[in-house]
Amino acid sequence: VGPNTGGMGAYSPAPVLTPELEARVMEEIIWPTVKTMAAEGNPYSGVLYAGLMLTAQGPKLIEYNARFGDLARRKPRGQAPWQGTDSRRFSLLH
Repeated sequence: VGPNTGGMGAYSPAPVLTPELEARVMEEIIWPTVKTMAAEGNPYSGVLYAGLMLTAQGPKLIEYNARFGDLARRKPRGQAPWQGTDSRRFSLLH
């Protein structure tokens, strides 16, 4: 057990995220959150990063993160989700 590293050591794509696990995460975690936010009058718009822990009982949500840090200064929080992403898509966020 050590200090929280704030995303250091994150990598993408994660080989443990199979198509089946991704579908389960979307169905059980992501879509219910997005639908509830919309139903409460706060529809989500943007990029939502889910910090997950995989357990014997299935995926568990640890946190949601909508902040991506400062890629120009090499702060790690946003680097892993963007590895392998087409740079044209990244330009849509600016």
